[in-house]
Amino acid sequence: MQYRYIKISELNIDDISECVSKERVERAMKYKSPLDRKRSIGAEYLLREMLNDRFGISFDSLTYDDKGKPHIYDKNGKDVIHFSLSHSGEYAACIISDKPCGIDIEIHSDKRDYEKIAKRICTKDELSLINSREEFYKYWTLKESVLKALGLGLQFDMRSVKIEPLDKFGKDYAATADGYSYSGGVILAPSGYSLTYVELSGEKE
Repeated sequence: MQYRYIKISELNIDDISECVSKERVERAMKYKSPLDRKRSIGAEYLLREMLNDRFGISFDSLTYDDKGKPHIYDKNGKDVIHFSLSHSGEYAACIISDKPCGIDIEIHSDKRDYEKIAKRICTKDELSLINSREEFYKYWTLKESVLKALGLGLQFDMRSVKIEPLDKFGKDYAATADGYSYSGGVILAPSGYSLTYVELSGEKE
């Protein structure tokens, strides 16, 4: 497993657009905001860099399933490698693994009523551990990471994704959802952001 994030505001959109798939550029162009376009293109650019650096893998295009999750398939229709992309604010993040995985980065926003959102997406046990905006974003991004690993959309009830801290420092977590279990953790992120990941650890008995 390997993860990385980059500051996309420092990338040249014309240069990186030449390094990603036409499908990605077409999807990015649907965004109205130039920054949203750069985020989307920057995420695939990061994926390509990581796959080339780690495995020497290159690919022509991403294939999207009916849930919108991107894949890189081999000639037999199997995933070449598992990966997940995320972007928010000025950053894009990527994780690659030989197991289903997910990553999520979110910029902290004072405009969001985090206590109200937390009640909608968190269990009672999780709510008892959330006492700040930063702690809320930690749980939110972990749940988003699990959904990405599962390949499910946001219509999935996020309270069904159970997050459990494994240490008193709040860095390592376990998660369960849809019959699967995951190990996850907090990645040191730029100030004002939360960044977390999960990786499949097994099926629930």
